[in-house]
Amino acid sequence: MGATGGLSPYVGETVPKTLAYWRVGRYKKSSADPPQSNVGAKRPRFYVLESDPMIRIDAVYTGLPGLPGVSGFYFAGDTATQADLAVENVKSFFTEYISNASSPLSVVVQPQAVGVNAATGDVFDFFVVDGQTLTAAGVEEPVTSASQINIRYVTGGVVNNRRVIGRALVPGLRAAFTSDGGLAIAATAAFTTLAETTLGDSVGRGQHVVWSRPTETRVGTMHDVTSYSCQAKFAVLRSRRD
Repeated sequence: MGATGGLSPYVGETVPKTLAYWRVGRYKKSSADPPQSNVGAKRPRFYVLESDPMIRIDAVYTGLPGLPGVSGFYFAGDTATQADLAVENVKSFFTEYISNASSPLSVVVQPQAVGVNAATGDVFDFFVVDGQTLTAAGVEEPVTSASQINIRYVTGGVVNNRRVIGRALVPGLRAAFTSDGGLAIAATAAFTTLAETTLGDSVGRGQHVVWSRPTETRVGTMHDVTSYSCQAKFAVLRSRRD
């Protein structure tokens, strides 16, 4: 019984474009023999069906103590055109952010986008995109490298009885934007708006998503970002050498 898109009774059969896996019990009886790779298997774990593909854009941070670091940004899509649109969203975000950062922070938006299967985490393609290197010119002292602004991505998704929320942690902010050990109120509002108008610009561009990764007991899923919020408190990250 071959797969033609939609459900297949056996693990490992071919479906269009990308794969996802759904938990099931034991094999059901069928007139068709299972694929050779499954002969003798007692507990197949998944059905196979089509999945939503994603495109990942990576931004690498260098120049400050404790770096390098990287942030991954996920967008719905599986074509070169969608990858081009997604990278423009990320470049727009960092073009604005870098003016608020201190030298010698450098942000490199990578020139290669990665196609990722949301359900399995498997890479299904690579796309050449127009990357960009941005270097901060601010001469003011930055906040400590362990302190990074925390921009949350809120979705309407629920996984394992919890709301699916993502975040970006971005280093190198100038100390002038702080107040009482955290971000100034005006800065939280400004960075929230920045995320909304760049990463969240899905009109004519890619839909920004949060990826809930697969585990041994469930498939991965992607969820559209519905709102953004820059937190007043810094996220604190430390390297293994700290």
